Amino acid sequence: MDIVDRTVRDWAATPFVWGKSDCGTSALRYAEAATGRSVAVQPTHKGPKTARVLLALNGGFARYAGSLFSELGMIETDSPARGDVGLIELPGQGLTMCLCLGSGWIAKGDREVLFVKDLKPAIAWKVPSCPKR
Repeated sequence: MDIVDRTVRDWAATPFVWGKSDCGTSALRYAEAATGRSVAVQPTHKGPKTARVLLALNGGFARYAGSLFSELGMIETDSPARGDVGLIELPGQGLTMCLCLGSGWIAKGDREVLFVKDLKPAIAWKVPSCPKR
């Protein structure tokens, strides 16, 4: 079992908690574990309202995520592969940070994961040291 498999199990078993295990924070934790690096300043939000403020103050979800992921040595990719992360416009949810499984994407839910197959990311980042792509 590699880090992607472990992450799927973890996301499926843990509650959705803003600022701790929401979609963006969960993807950031995964990326930090996969790269062996940490971002200098961790996101600080406690609910959907403070998350929206944080994102607005940092140029939006894609720009903020990109700045955090660049600290981890990640670069944008047009060809996401297993282990990469990306923002996908989920119907009824909006932009959601997801993990690429190769055959599709998963999003963090409340003690569950949502699998989507035919949606393309608005933007994706390559996780450079992810094993077993």
